[in-house]
Amino acid sequence: GERLVAAVGDCEPDAVRLAGPALGAVALAASASLAGGLPFVIVRDTAKSYGTGNRIEGPFEAGDLVCLIEDVVTSGGALAGAVEALRAEELVVRNAVCVVDREEGGSDALARIGVRLRSLFLAGDLLSTANSAGNPPRKPHG
Repeated sequence: GERLVAAVGDCEPDAVRLAGPALGAVALAASASLAGGLPFVIVRDTAKSYGTGNRIEGPFEAGDLVCLIEDVVTSGGALAGAVEALRAEELVVRNAVCVVDREEGGSDALARIGVRLRSLFLAGDLLSTANSAGNPPRKPHG
């Protein structure tokens, strides 16, 4: 959580709220929220058909500056959907922080909708480090 908070502070120091797309980023957003003291909201893929029926779960106000938190970014499609949902509720989204950028176009896709992506790690750097340590990459499961 502390590394994510530091990255948020670097790229979006005026953020008043974090947002984590369900499901993978919720634990990361919660951890960063606890470490940095910023509240967070959860962004669902779609509004649920029961309970509150909201796509955005958690308290917020229109105009809040939000920084998105994500685990892994590939094409950027999931984050772009989250940005759309947040902006539909009049939240301001300019930056996102991810743990790993797989360097498969996500950063460019987000830039096209006005969101800057900051990553803690690039996939290429992780693979280079693993290779130089004598640990060849393995095929992912699934």
